[in-house]
This record gives sequence, structure tokens and C-alpha cells, in this order.
Amino acid sequence: MSCPFAPYACQFSFSERKHLIAEALKKYRKENEYSQKELAKLLGISQARYSGYEVGRTEIPAELLVRLSYLYNTSIDTLMQRNRQFKCLEDAEAVIEECQNQITELKTQQEEQ
Repeated sequence: MSCPFAPYACQFSFSERKHLIAEALKKYRKENEYSQKELAKLLGISQARYSGYEVGRTEIPAELLVRLSYLYNTSIDTLMQRNRQFKCLEDAEAVIEECQNQITELKTQQEEQ
């Protein structure tokens, strides 16, 4: 049985995904020229709590992701790094190669018919 959450759950561990989200939070905050203190105040939380999200120490609640998505005018999927499916270029290339092999195999089968 294949993983029902593939490729999301199968490519990254929980800890790795948490750190990817942390990187995105930091990137968007800096791009929008907020300090951690300013952003924490806007969100109604302490700077220490926000810092924990940004370094990947703690998981950010869904409600704060919704607020940040509005503030940054971006989707929650983007903040969650859901579009990032591969750990490295080699992983992506392996999937591409597998797909190319399947295409070649299907073409060969079609020609034999």
C-alpha cells in the first residue's frame, strides 16, 4: 500500500518539515521588513514564542499560519513549504529518471502491439 500522504509525508521527516517551515517564516518576515518583536506583537504572542517557530523549536499553530498568510498575501501551502517535495536535486532527478524509464517502457509496449 502506498503512502496516502505522498509525497508530502514521505519525503521529509516531521523535524525536517518543521525546519523548512521555520526557514519560510524567517524569509517572509525579513522580506516584509518586520522584526521578530514587531511581528510577535501583531500576532498577539511573545517574541520568545515567535522565535521558537522561526528556529523550528516548536510547531506554529494553524491560526497563526492563517494570520501570516493574510499579512504576507500568500497561501498557507507556501508558508508550509508544501510545494517542496524533494530534499535535494538528486532525489528529484531520480524521480525524473524513473518517469522517463516508464515512458520508454510504455512506448516499447505500444510499438509491440
